[in-house]
Amino acid sequence: MTDDERSDADLAACSPTPLARLGGGLTMIAGLFTLVQAVQLWTFVLIGWVAAVPYVLVAAGVATIALGFFVTRMRGWAAIASTVLSGAMTAVHSMWGLYGMTRGFVSLVGFLMPPLTLAASVATGLVIGAALRADQARARLMADGLGLGT
Repeated sequence: MTDDERSDADLAACSPTPLARLGGGLTMIAGLFTLVQAVQLWTFVLIGWVAAVPYVLVAAGVATIALGFFVTRMRGWAAIASTVLSGAMTAVHSMWGLYGMTRGFVSLVGFLMPPLTLAASVATGLVIGAALRADQARARLMADGLGLGT
């Protein structure tokens, strides 16, 4: 394989795949809805440890949106982090939904979150291999002096 062919193959490896766009998009949507749920909770008077939940949701939502963006840019570290965070958010949203229902708080967003974060976790998990290969291709291009600027 010539240098030009290798560079072309590396450039192709760095292009976002449809699955990366899907996974990143689902992750960003999950982050946005997590922020919506935090805003919903601020409309209630929360006492004790529950008062910290909206702040945790804001931090998780912002982090999830950022990770989703980087997943769409085929970053391996972001795909791994997004898979882990989305999986953790699936558990958290499921537990929070059950806790809220036992306390009389029912939210459509709360019902939507566990399947959405699970789908985001699965989709970004499937992107990890391609994103890591894109990272390696990006490093080879940089070594050849062909930075992509992203």
